[in-house]
Formats: sequence, structure tokens, C-alpha cells
Amino acid sequence: MKTLANCITGLEELDEYLKNEEIIEFYSTSQKVLDLIYHRMIVMLSPLNLLIVKTYGGLNPAYLNTFKRILRKHEIDIGIRRAFKAEEIAESIKAFEGDKDLIIYNPYGFRKLYAKLIGAIKARRARTIIFSLMDRKEQGSTFGLHIAHTVIEIKEYRRGLGFKFIKSPIVGEIEIKIPLNLILNSYKIELTNWFI
Repeated sequence: MKTLANCITGLEELDEYLKNEEIIEFYSTSQKVLDLIYHRMIVMLSPLNLLIVKTYGGLNPAYLNTFKRILRKHEIDIGIRRAFKAEEIAESIKAFEGDKDLIIYNPYGFRKLYAKLIGAIKARRARTIIFSLMDRKEQGSTFGLHIAHTVIEIKEYRRGLGFKFIKSPIVGEIEIKIPLNLILNSYKIELTNWFI
């Protein structure tokens, strides 16, 4: 296992609990909320590998450029693969370099072949972060919930996001609310114009 980076999301309130975790899952029923954190973490963790499952799109260059400015990163290095069939997911995970962090977007979208997918995730030697666009309490792989060290539900509030720890070896079921201006840093006014 490679040394894990202490800064995962760039949000100190969350990173304190996530810094030593190898398998982390974020989920939400709101694509807007999930994509915001997903793109932020791609920039934050670069260089990394990215697997996008079943989704057309799944990577927004405008969001990446926005978070590059916010996080003051001039370059990002991403190895990208797509899995258009359930049978391709596990093989795609295995094909990535073993020592880079891996972000997987929507791995349970096909709703089948969970055992192979979970096996490929467990066999990795680097951090794996999963983003699921669904309510994980009702959908997706139950076994996937068991292998994830930390599972976090992201909720949208009027002026920010809530990160509810559903499963964690460090903390009980708590929710950390973070104002949107901290997630978007000091570029809030300009960001609004870029997102429209």
C-alpha cells in the first residue's frame, strides 16, 4: 500500500476523518451535488486514475478548470477509462496502475456483477474513492457497503452541503455541514458566472 495523502477533499473538516481510509464512498441522489465534490477531488488528488461507468459525459472540463483555479493547481494528470458494459468494470479497475489513487464514478449503475467489481476494488494497493449517484441505503451492492471503510451521504442545503457519515471506523453517524463558499473558496461570485 502506498502512503496515503492527508488532503483528499481539501476540506479540513472532512479530511481529518478520511486521511487514513483506503476505500471511501460518497453518494447522493443529486447529480449536481455529487459532481461538485467529484470534480473538486479529481483536481485535489491529481495525479490519479479515473473510471467512468455507463455515463455519457461524467467529466466536465469547465468544473475541472474552475477547481484548478480555486485549488491553485496549474496542471492535473488523469488516466481515464470508461466502462460501457458491466463486464468491463472489474477488468478496467485491474488495468490501472496499482499505486495511483482511483476514482470510480457510478460503479453500481448496471446493477449486476457486483462480486467481480468488489473483488477488483479490494485487490487494489492504493486508495479507491467511489461516487454513486443513488441512495445507497436502498440501491447498489450491499457487499460494496461492507468493503468501504467510510461511506458518506452528501446532502444539499440552502447555503451549503451536508456530509453525513453513514459508516466510519473513526466516528459515529455524524453530519458535517460545510458552507458552499468554503467549498468554492473565495471565487464564489465568479464561479456562479462560470457555471451558468
